[in-house]
Amino acid sequence: MAWLQLDRKTIDPPLEQKSVSGSTTSFFDFLSAGSNNDLADFVAIQMYMDAMPFFNAVDIRARNFAAIPIRVWDNSKSEFLDDHPVLELLQNPNADTTQLEFLYQYSSYFDITGDSYLFAGGRVNAPPLEIATVPPQRTTFGFGNKFGILHVPDTITISTAGQGSSVFQATEVNGMIRFYEREDRELWHTRQFNPLRSSANFRGMSRAKPIFLEIQQYLSGNNTNWSMLKRGTRLSMAWVNNRGEALTEIQWSRMQEEAQKYAGDLNAGGTPILDGMDVKTIQQTNREMEFKDLQEAMLSRISTVYGIPLALLLDKSMTLNNLETSMLQLFDNAVIPLTNYLYAEMTQFLLRRYPDSENLEFKFNEGDITALRVRIIETAERQNKIGVNTINEIRTLIGDEALATGGDVVLVPANQIPVADDAFTDDNLNRPTASKFSELMREVKSKDGTRRYSESEIEKIAIDRGLI
Repeated sequence: MAWLQLDRKTIDPPLEQKSVSGSTTSFFDFLSAGSNNDLADFVAIQMYMDAMPFFNAVDIRARNFAAIPIRVWDNSKSEFLDDHPVLELLQNPNADTTQLEFLYQYSSYFDITGDSYLFAGGRVNAPPLEIATVPPQRTTFGFGNKFGILHVPDTITISTAGQGSSVFQATEVNGMIRFYEREDRELWHTRQFNPLRSSANFRGMSRAKPIFLEIQQYLSGNNTNWSMLKRGTRLSMAWVNNRGEALTEIQWSRMQEEAQKYAGDLNAGGTPILDGMDVKTIQQTNREMEFKDLQEAMLSRISTVYGIPLALLLDKSMTLNNLETSMLQLFDNAVIPLTNYLYAEMTQFLLRRYPDSENLEFKFNEGDITALRVRIIETAERQNKIGVNTINEIRTLIGDEALATGGDVVLVPANQIPVADDAFTDDNLNRPTASKFSELMREVKSKDGTRRYSESEIEKIAIDRGLI
């Protein structure tokens, strides 16, 4: 299809939008991906665009993932390769995307929807000519049982409004299932674990699913608060009949219709005009509803689900003292696990298309990451103090080149001796005589310049050392 021709810088027309505001299906059903359509991905993306904590969590992980210098590791030699053609491809993925944009999109789609798709152009049995990410909401699956218990669909179709579709067929190649369109296009699907997976429901489960209620409450609270500020009245009210006579059925129906105009978060604070009716407020105030607490609770949930320290999401939790610790926690609990997961997928998708790549994989060097380098330096200092590592081992740990000579020795303080050994043993050529020892001890001075040891003390020390 024309929209997959990435060698020309073109701008896709606006995507077809699907409104879910009037649907009776719950957000839980959307995010559980219980059907073979793209509605779940549309809803997750919309929530990402509307809920600031959701956006922040995804953005923090994606920015840090994309900023890590990606390297190629050779397992057969246990070393990083200085260069490889796949690194040149990643530097210029296609005519419209930089490496940072490509990796940011790859991570963001995965964190938002639980799915991320990579497209590669060029003959499928050769290195790719160009690569790009594909929005998950454009994909649908073709049910099939070709691969049995693996629950892999026979096809994945990518479509876009007004530009047709492309169908990628599932094919087993060297023990891996890959999706090809003809012989010059490949689609790779990276997905989060989904316990409801099947060939008809091949989507990953969004990380947002376990906190969908909190996200809804957050957005509803924002809408309610905005409506309150805009209308300038209290949240809700009760209408009390003070006319002394019961309402007719027609009057009752009309009152019900009027009440609906002021129900819901978007209509909060409306002011009705009534004839013969009293108004009694029954709703709690903003403070009583703990709107601020609701917002902070949302940040706490996002922090837990995405592994991001709360201090990086909530300003009042941040101090200069915990910033360094928070950054280490961010990489340990969020960025590094995400990077390992996505690098493993990229290894199978990209590197395996290059010749002699069986022992190669995408990997990162901790020394390239500023937040982790602080810990590396501290580790090197501790190991150096312990004195069990060579100079070259310490230099390698901090990312410096090994010394050509003199670096493969362990240095320890000169005053250290083996446990239970005496420094003055018979096999020690420098063992002093009793008279020499006494002479040396007499020269030892205190801070005030006087002799430190008396003759009797020197004699006792000499006896203890076996010199007398």
